[in-house]
Amino acid sequence: MAKQLPLPDKHQNFWQLSCIQSAATGIPVIITGGVIAKEAGLGSAIISVCIGNLILWIIGLSIILMAYGERQNAIENIKNYLGTGSCIFGSIILIIAFLSWYMLQLTSYTSAIIPFFDLTIPSQIKLGAIAGAIIAIISLGGIVAIRHTCVICFPFLLFYAVYLIIDSKVYNSTSWVWTISFQGITSIVATTLPGIMNLPTFFRHARSRADAVLGFSLMTVFVMLFQITCIVREISNPSALFSNALLGIPGMVSYPLCIVFLSLSLLCINLVNIYFASAGLETLVNSLRGLAHKWNLIYRIMINLFTPSTSSGQSTFIRFGYLIIGLLGTTFFFLLRKFPILSFLERIADDILSSLAIVLLLAFFTRIVVRHRPRTGAKIVSKICWFVGSVAVCIVQIFSPTNSNNPFLAGIGMTILFFVCIVFFEEIIWSIDKLIYK
Repeated sequence: MAKQLPLPDKHQNFWQLSCIQSAATGIPVIITGGVIAKEAGLGSAIISVCIGNLILWIIGLSIILMAYGERQNAIENIKNYLGTGSCIFGSIILIIAFLSWYMLQLTSYTSAIIPFFDLTIPSQIKLGAIAGAIIAIISLGGIVAIRHTCVICFPFLLFYAVYLIIDSKVYNSTSWVWTISFQGITSIVATTLPGIMNLPTFFRHARSRADAVLGFSLMTVFVMLFQITCIVREISNPSALFSNALLGIPGMVSYPLCIVFLSLSLLCINLVNIYFASAGLETLVNSLRGLAHKWNLIYRIMINLFTPSTSSGQSTFIRFGYLIIGLLGTTFFFLLRKFPILSFLERIADDILSSLAIVLLLAFFTRIVVRHRPRTGAKIVSKICWFVGSVAVCIVQIFSPTNSNNPFLAGIGMTILFFVCIVFFEEIIWSIDKLIYK
């Protein structure tokens, strides 16, 4: 087994961690609150945001802690709980999801600024492609550049969101219906859960376990705040950001502020998306390094690429890999953003990653609870449950494409059901075996 590359930047404090993840919330996640408010009312949307994000906090904290001890990224964490085959498949799904997320952010950005610039379709595509290429170039700086960028940008994003909440005119609205919406809670969880699975990739850089826990907790609060901003401003789609977020602010000031907010949000989220995808890239690089040791000629050619630089601890190959990933996402946006198959693959990839997050959570808790007997087939059980959940996602997505929550619930439900049933029968078989032996 080839030696792992040293991990750069292992001393991020709680504020830096929370800034990186909170600045990378992204327009689609932010406006989820506004979408729920349009359907269920303002009060129900706020309740959904709070409950949904607390559920995500429980899941995310567990996934962070299960990988933190060995400073593993998301893909290495999958390998630890599901095995090598699932690790490779997870890398492929992560790359597919990244490409869809990258395109989705660029599409949301161009849609949001249409009311201001009155862009034609070709101009929107050009603007998105230029923005994507610039972000890809900035990503060459690696995790250090991502940290500096997000820490600098986040205070502006936060203060702007707080101002929009304070300046809102809807506090006397009659739509403050305070009920619990299962559909709203599900939408909040389904929107963010695929990204939650990737949190170990970032939180392995935490200075300490306490920094990781506090950083993630603050991130949860800030994400709630951003989503509540869209609730009180009644923003339910990207194009409404300009018309609904500029109330009460003089025009000469409001337009530049809103453009800066959207641009900085796009920059931060897509830098983070590139680094999310780097977890899969690291897995492929480490596999290639292992193969290179078997063929000395190839090894001699590749060794300089894979040798960490003294300044950052990252190989030249991986650093340029960030650029390649970013440009690939930009290319997909430029050429394929209107293809229906891509939207279909995006939804499937997101829901499969959500099922994977639940499998990891269940496997982690089972390791804690089931200490009275060995579980030699634990990884196989987790693989089976993830496979069942993924199949359920694909089937329901094909036959129920209009309801975005149905495939998500089907995948999560089948994953949990199969996992619990298998562990239930494991316990029965173990108990009978012990009694017969006694």
